[in-house]
Amino acid sequence: MRSVSARRLTAIVASATALFALCCGGIAYAIISPTFQYSTPQTAYLSLNPMAFSPKGKSDAAHFQISPPFWIEKDVGALSVCMEAGVNLPDGARITSLTAWGATGTDQAIQVRLQRANLATGAANGVVGLVSHNTSQSRFSMSSSASGAAAVVNNQHFSYGLEACLVDSTVNSLFYGARITYTYTTAGG
Repeated sequence: MRSVSARRLTAIVASATALFALCCGGIAYAIISPTFQYSTPQTAYLSLNPMAFSPKGKSDAAHFQISPPFWIEKDVGALSVCMEAGVNLPDGARITSLTAWGATGTDQAIQVRLQRANLATGAANGVVGLVSHNTSQSRFSMSSSASGAAAVVNNQHFSYGLEACLVDSTVNSLFYGARITYTYTTAGG
């Protein structure tokens, strides 16, 4: 039987240790580091159920209901109803699109906006908006891409919210919810 020399055994152990460090170094780094950088952007989704929304004002509160299985319904005859929900996304994430679902029989009766407000000044600006054009009175989706500097989440300086308005007084329009698609490249931090 052939014995392994001490020198050869040391080389084998050193090689195995180096291989282990290379293979598991990223995992160890992710565990001990306050932030982890992904090599490619990761896609994620934030879904907003109608139960997450509250009325924008007193007149809105008097003219809507949230009905099972989860849609916001405006009273027929009410001029408009706007509902708002806070949006919490990871700092540095990039908002890529907004999708919303609704049903109406009137063009432009459902309007959805993702907005941000400057915490220091209160000034608000839009990130992405949607206006319905489907008049089939059947459930439909509408979607739009977001771009520009406002699409990058900056929680240090801005707060974010989604507004959904049903603006036709003759049709009972329905809002079923919305989904924000975003990407991120870091975990933690």
